[in-house]
Amino acid sequence: MTAVDILTPTGHVLLPAGSKLTSRHIRMLNARGVDDVAIACASRDRQPAPSPGPADIEEIHGRITQRFQHNDSSHPFVSELMRLCESRLLNRE
Repeated sequence: MTAVDILTPTGHVLLPAGSKLTSRHIRMLNARGVDDVAIACASRDRQPAPSPGPADIEEIHGRITQRFQHNDSSHPFVSELMRLCESRLLNRE
């Protein structure tokens, strides 16, 4: 979200404060010579996601195992990649 109004040099509002930036907005601002904008992080207002339970962990582990079923999970690279995928999914869900 934009933290402040984005104005033209003459003071006309291109995008009001609190607007969600979309790719269309960014293209429009770029075409008007706007190189940077102040943004506000919306995540401060959100409640933290609940910790995944045992069922969630098992489900994600199953998804990752299925995704990597044709790989050698004993290989250090594959093992680490699987661990990272599980970690990212557990932190996101």
